Amino acid sequence: NDTTATNPTAVLVALQSLAQKYQRPINLIAGGQDKNLDYKKMAQAINHQVKKLILLPGSATEKLKKHLRLNPIRKTSSSNGAGFLEVKNMKEAVQAAYHLSEPGDLILLSPGAASFNLFQNEFDRGNQFNKFVKQLISK
Repeated sequence: NDTTATNPTAVLVALQSLAQKYQRPINLIAGGQDKNLDYKKMAQAINHQVKKLILLPGSATEKLKKHLRLNPIRKTSSSNGAGFLEVKNMKEAVQAAYHLSEPGDLILLSPGAASFNLFQNEFDRGNQFNKFVKQLISK
């Protein structure tokens, strides 16, 4: 839960840190509202380091998608390769990340964007992430 990563540079640091420490596939939940930032480097890192990308709605998401080389994932099919999926809210994001993951994969919330289109603030976003992860684990 890296919900306070509200800019692309913070996401780059998180991806690099996790890749070095764990050397496991990363499934990333990202996106949200743009704060007039450049998402090209973030997209390049995602293209090389992320297996599955789950995108929350917002203007930053739209900017990020312009630079992605990942293919869209259809909700009705499973996807073996790298790809991205757009969702409507955090509950869908956590469920999608879980269902698209394989044993050993990491799931990271590191949005790289503001939260105010869907959440009260970044802490609300992180709390919702934690809540839905706990609901999945308790099943």
